[in-house]
Amino acid sequence: TPRAPMRLIQAMTWRQACTWLQSIGCDVSRSPPTLLRALKEGLVYQQLVRTISPYYFMRHKVSTSHERGAGSVFVMVQQFFDTEAVIAVVGCQKLDIKALTAGKAREHLDLVQTFRTVHKARRSEAHHGGW
Repeated sequence: TPRAPMRLIQAMTWRQACTWLQSIGCDVSRSPPTLLRALKEGLVYQQLVRTISPYYFMRHKVSTSHERGAGSVFVMVQQFFDTEAVIAVVGCQKLDIKALTAGKAREHLDLVQTFRTVHKARRSEAHHGGW
């Protein structure tokens, strides 16, 4: 099957990140420092994987990925991004797990934007299955 063209991933602001996360059901703070702490903890990313691909979430035990130590959620996110379905949307993504674990704001905003791009593609392709 022909692949869809890669989608351009643009920079996201804290307000945009918060608004989008809340719009898809993530209970996050509007305060950038509080939101950054929540992102650093990783539970928001677990919820995003569950929203985008419940099958992947269950099969790969994503709900317990935060219990494996610092950075383990971001390793799980990297593995999720390495799946064929995600690569077809955003290409190969190499996460800076060290920067994400350290709570670097730009890395988290970029990661949320990447999830937003994947989520949007997932919603538009939901009737095709494969996720």
